[in-house]
Amino acid sequence: ILESTVVHDAWILGLRMKKLLVLLSLFAAVPAVASEQSPRVPEKWSDITDAGIYYLTQVLPIDEKVSFPEGTKFDFMEVTGGGGLVPVMFFELRAKQCANPEATSEILLMNPTGGKGEEIGVELHKNCEILFYVEDTLVGLPSIFTSSAE
Repeated sequence: ILESTVVHDAWILGLRMKKLLVLLSLFAAVPAVASEQSPRVPEKWSDITDAGIYYLTQVLPIDEKVSFPEGTKFDFMEVTGGGGLVPVMFFELRAKQCANPEATSEILLMNPTGGKGEEIGVELHKNCEILFYVEDTLVGLPSIFTSSAE
């Protein structure tokens, strides 16, 4: 009887260990599932053409004093240009929350995709209006904006 009790207890302990391992593996999987949820995916520059709100998908540093964090909301203002003698499109957006409305900057270059020759121009105007200079050949590449709030 003692031997069967020991075997039974070992079997129960083994069963509990299996349940514990399953439970631990589920907890370990939760962060992986959460991190796989879609981060803000940048839209192509060519898709930023409608009035509405766009969100930054990355930090937009202008200078030492002015920077817009990821997730900043921007109102679409207008898109102009393209083709002609100057093959550049101009995308104008305005930050909905403007901490420094008097701030301005000269045009600066940034490379949001990291590809060779994929720099865009960025120029800050008063009231946090930002003008993006995007060559026609680059409008099909990812921008730094998404229309998704999530």
